[in-house]
Amino acid sequence: MIVLNSVTVPVGFKANQSVGTFTYYDYTLTARTATNYILDETASGVFGLSGSNLIILNASTPVGFYPIKVTGVTEYFPYKDKAHFVIQVQ
Repeated sequence: MIVLNSVTVPVGFKANQSVGTFTYYDYTLTARTATNYILDETASGVFGLSGSNLIILNASTPVGFYPIKVTGVTEYFPYKDKAHFVIQVQ
């Protein structure tokens, strides 16, 4: 299970600022910190990744709802999961 701790972005957020942090939980609900995240092409041009942080790429992103898909692949353990989120710029 992949969790994102924030899904809202206020208008005027600076470029490359963190929107929220992804956390990957395995089947025992243990948080796996050694996880690589991959964003689907739906996030291209609007959102990016910096480690486990979802960042906004453009300070002038228009108000609206932006669906994203993320895949998490853990290191050292054979776990992989996908999640869908809707990020609101308000």
